[in-house]
Amino acid sequence: MPESIRIADVSSLQTGSGTVCSLNGRSLALFREAGQFYAIENVCPHRGGQLGLGTLEGKVVTCPVHGWQFNVETGECIGQPGRAIRCFPTRVEGDGIFVELPDSVEVSGDDSQAQYLVRFGLMGHVGRFEASADLNCARGRRVVLQTNRGLELGEILVAAGEDSELVSGQARSGVVLRELTTEDSSKEQQLQERQQRTFEICSRILAERHIAVDLIDSEHLFDGATFVLYYLGDAPPALADLTAELSQKLRIQVQFRPVIEPMGEPGGCHGGGGHGCANCSTDGKHP
Repeated sequence: MPESIRIADVSSLQTGSGTVCSLNGRSLALFREAGQFYAIENVCPHRGGQLGLGTLEGKVVTCPVHGWQFNVETGECIGQPGRAIRCFPTRVEGDGIFVELPDSVEVSGDDSQAQYLVRFGLMGHVGRFEASADLNCARGRRVVLQTNRGLELGEILVAAGEDSELVSGQARSGVVLRELTTEDSSKEQQLQERQQRTFEICSRILAERHIAVDLIDSEHLFDGATFVLYYLGDAPPALADLTAELSQKLRIQVQFRPVIEPMGEPGGCHGGGGHGCANCSTDGKHP
């Protein structure tokens, strides 16, 4: 059963700020925003920065080490598909802030869940995915995934049971739904054809509007509901209005994503939520 433990005094934390707390061997980051308190894992999955020491703007905290951002209410990593950190329920009783911690034996998922290391997305993101125990996927098999972006396709890098420590050490990114079927392969081909047409339409509209954006690639998520365009450089202000217009015109959710998000810090990591930097690969990991 979850254990409710007093973590801090209400008066110890000002609105818009965070702090680091340690409970039962766990390092937690505690935040106060608009009268609410939020507790999340303190360690950033990128390079181990302490999120409780980061800058909080609204419900988004920025890691002080390399700028990865997380929603403190949902745990979702901003700009890093499928990445998330754990959140813990909080409550206020009297002048104390209490947080609910799971039993010490609970790590992630349960005995009925198998775990896989999977590569997914055009940018080659890598994350830990869970699946029902009766789904037995071997290394190299292609699978259908549920991530926080929607349905996507991926490739098994490490199968369940091969190296549990390697897999469990990765951030949880979603669920493996099934191995790729013949019908899935046919749908993938159709989406690839549609992707090329959609990319050409978007490129033509950008040129007609004289919006200087250097598009380099695109991807159609497997559910067919989201189309992501990747570009180099900075986004001009006109891109925001065009995004809404394209979404309405094409009847899908259109997103523009930079391949590299500059942090404005000379010599610093330009991961910007895992989009890549001078020292990081596209999945946000240093070699």
